[in-house]
Amino acid sequence: MPKLLTQTKSVPDTHTDGVMCLCASVNAEGKSIIYSGGMDGIIKVWTDEGEELQKFEAHSETVNKLIAKDGKLYSCSDDAKIKVWDCAETKNTATMTHDDGINNMFIDGEILYSCDDTGTVKIHSLTDYTTKCTFPGAAEALNCLAVYKELLWTGGDDGFLRLWNIAPGSLTDGQMVPADNIYVLESEDTVMINNCLLQDSYLWVSVGVTNHSCVQRRCASTGELLAAIQVNDWPRTIVITEMFYFVACDDGKIYGWVMGGDDKNTPSALSQASEDGTEPIMDMVFCGKKAASTSDSSINFWSSLV
Repeated sequence: MPKLLTQTKSVPDTHTDGVMCLCASVNAEGKSIIYSGGMDGIIKVWTDEGEELQKFEAHSETVNKLIAKDGKLYSCSDDAKIKVWDCAETKNTATMTHDDGINNMFIDGEILYSCDDTGTVKIHSLTDYTTKCTFPGAAEALNCLAVYKELLWTGGDDGFLRLWNIAPGSLTDGQMVPADNIYVLESEDTVMINNCLLQDSYLWVSVGVTNHSCVQRRCASTGELLAAIQVNDWPRTIVITEMFYFVACDDGKIYGWVMGGDDKNTPSALSQASEDGTEPIMDMVFCGKKAASTSDSSINFWSSLV
C-alpha cells in the first residue's frame, strides 16, 4: 500500500515549547484554515499550505483544545479558562472557568462539556455562557468527553470509561452517579485513556499502556468492545475520513488503516501512513485532501491520498 500521507511542508518553532492542539475550519472567504494552540498560550491561524496568517495571545498557560464552530473559536487551557472568540475579529466574547487546568471540551448543540485535571466535569450553556452543572467525574485527571444522544462518556488517567445520564432533569450539581464504569484494558501496567472520538453510533477510544497501547471501537450506547487494534506507542489522536482511519502516536508516526469488509467500521490493514518521526504527535486534523499534525514545536503539513 502506498503512503497515505505525503509531507509537503514542515514549519519549525511555531510555538514556544510545543504545539498541543489543532483544529480545522473555513474562513469568511470559504478557504480552509487551521488553528494551532501552544504551550505558550498563543493561538495561531494558518492556511492549509502552512502559511501563517495571524497570531494572538489567548491564555496565560498551555492551550489544550480548540473547537471551531459557527464562526466562533473555543479554546481551553491550563489556566482554568474556556474562552470564546469571534473568528472574524479574533475578539474574546465570553469566558467560562474551572478551578484547575482544563484538558478537553465537547460541544453538542448549544451545550459545551468540559473536564479538568481534578476529574471535574462542567456543563455550560452556549446561549448565555453560564455553568449549568458541576460534578466530580473521577478522582484523577479527565482527558476526554463525548456525547451520544442523552449519554455522556468521560475517560482519563485512571483507565476508566464512565457513562453518565444527561437527560433533561437528571443533572444535579455534585451528585451525578455514573450509569456504568468500564475499565478499558486489563493490565498490570498503568492504563490511561488519552482521547475519544464519536463516529455515528461508535465510540473510538485511544488507550495508552506500556507494550499494550491500542485503539478501541466501542458501542456508543453501551460501551461494549467491538474491535481493537494494537499500536506501537501511546495513541494521542484519532481521525476518521470517508475510507480510512488514522491514529497519531507518541512514536512520532501516523498510522492508517482501511475500513474493511461489509462492515465499513471494522478496521483492517494497519500500515504506517507517514514518514518516520521522532517527537510525539499530540494532534492531527484534516482539511479535505490536506492534513496537519504537531511535532514538538513544529507543525507538519501533508497532502493525502484519501
